[in-house]
Amino acid sequence: MHVTTLQSRVLEVQKSRLGLGTFRAMTRSCSVQASVDQRCFRVGIVSDVQYADIKDGHSFLGVPRYYRASLEGLRRAVSGWQAQKVDFGIQFGDLIDGFHPKDQSETAMKSVLDEFALLQKPVYHMIGNHCLYNLSRQRLNEVLGIQGVSSYYSFSPHTAWRFVVLDGYDVSMLGWPEGHPLHAQAKAILDERNVNENKNNPEGHEGPARRFVQFGGGISADQLDWLKAQLADAKAANQHVIVCGHLPLHPDTCIGTCLLWNYEEVLQAIWDAGNVVATFTGHAHNVSNTSRLSVGAMLLSVNMGVRMYSLCQAPTHSRCHLTLQQTLTSAF
Repeated sequence: MHVTTLQSRVLEVQKSRLGLGTFRAMTRSCSVQASVDQRCFRVGIVSDVQYADIKDGHSFLGVPRYYRASLEGLRRAVSGWQAQKVDFGIQFGDLIDGFHPKDQSETAMKSVLDEFALLQKPVYHMIGNHCLYNLSRQRLNEVLGIQGVSSYYSFSPHTAWRFVVLDGYDVSMLGWPEGHPLHAQAKAILDERNVNENKNNPEGHEGPARRFVQFGGGISADQLDWLKAQLADAKAANQHVIVCGHLPLHPDTCIGTCLLWNYEEVLQAIWDAGNVVATFTGHAHNVSNTSRLSVGAMLLSVNMGVRMYSLCQAPTHSRCHLTLQQTLTSAF
C-alpha cells in the first residue's frame, strides 16, 4: 500500500494482534451530508488472494503459499468488512494463482468472486499478473466488471473524493496477443533494459533497474495522459485523489523486480497535481513504507503484502485485510 498525504491531513494506521488493520484519513474536506458518525466512506481492502484449488506449495521464489486457505481468508475478510459496515471493497489484483490449472481458471475465478458477492456492496477490481496467466484481458474485464477495452478507470464514492485505478500491465508481454502494439512496445523495452535471455530473470541489474522483467509492466502514454487529465479534473472539482494499482510506485516500498516500469513518470504526475493524498498497491507481498517531502507535501508509501495483506501467504485462521475510513474531524 502506498499512501500520500498533504500536511493539512492526519493519517493514522492501527494494527491489531490479529493483523486486522484500520486506516483513518481525517480531513475537513467532507461535506456535512456524511452519516451520523461523520464518516464519508469506509472501504475494505485486500490484495493478492491468489486462490488455487491445489495443494499448498511455494511461490516461484520458494515462499510458502496456502492456496485453498486463501479462499477462507477472503471469507474472513468479507465477514470483517460486513461487521465494520464498509460502503465498498477494493481488490488489488491476482485473484487466482498462476499455478492453477488453466482449464479450470473460470471455475476458480467464480469461486473467488462469489465470496466478494456476499458483501452485497460494490467491489472494485484491478488486474494483476497472475490474473493474466489465467484469463485474457478481455475476459477479465468482463468478469471483473471493468468497462471497455482498457483496464484503468476511476470512481467517486463521495463528492470530495476520487479513486483512480491504474493498469500496470497496459504495456506488458502479458494480456496482449503477440503483434499487438503494446505487446511489441513491452518486448522492445525488455530487450533494451534486461540483458538476460530469460526476461523474467533480473540478474545483472541492481536496485530499481531490476524492475524490467516479463512479469512486470508499465502504463502507456495514453494512460499517463488519462491519469494527468483525471488529476486535473479532480482538482477542478475540489476532489482529493487516491491512486490505486497492482504494481508498486515507489522504490523504497518493495524489491526492484516489483516496481512499475515507468514509476517515475507516475510519481511526477502525482507531485505535479498536488491533490493525491494516498496511493495503494499490491504485488510485492510485503509490508513496507517510506516518506518524502516535496513541494509542501508529504509522501508516505506503504505496500500491501504478506504479513497483513497477501492472503495466499497467510497461515490458516489469520486475518489479512484492511479497512480504510475517511472521516470528518474537528482536529484542525
